[in-house]
Amino acid sequence: MLHCGVALAVGADAARAGSALDAFVPLESVVRVPLDSLAEPWRPVSFTAQFTKSNGLDASVPGLALRIPSGVVAFCAYCPHEFCRIDLNANARELQCPCHGGRFDPQRGGARLSGPPPRSTYRFKYSLSRKDLVIVGIEAELERRLR
Repeated sequence: MLHCGVALAVGADAARAGSALDAFVPLESVVRVPLDSLAEPWRPVSFTAQFTKSNGLDASVPGLALRIPSGVVAFCAYCPHEFCRIDLNANARELQCPCHGGRFDPQRGGARLSGPPPRSTYRFKYSLSRKDLVIVGIEAELERRLR
């Protein structure tokens, strides 16, 4: 079962749902987050994913894994506005950026709720094994912005 941490495209986002948004850059090594560490809903687990950019330089990106009512999800923890670090506000059940007030909905694939970010959170390509959340790629659009 393969997941990409993305909600169905609706409205303006539907026009962007083409092949460019479906492209992922493979990670240098697979990141495994034990499902046992994600047993408690709304308790995020941080991780770091590493990949090689198209210019040959290595890059690291922070991530958050989380159990929500519909299952386990993973999001890039860089705000798509100016790369501040987003985190979960468990009381509001939202991902929030402390720099400029961006808010994202983890129950809708990291969809943008408000604030200056121009889009939803960056996505990881991942699947679930019997014991782990297995993260294998990062959205190519993030790689383009990190150049």
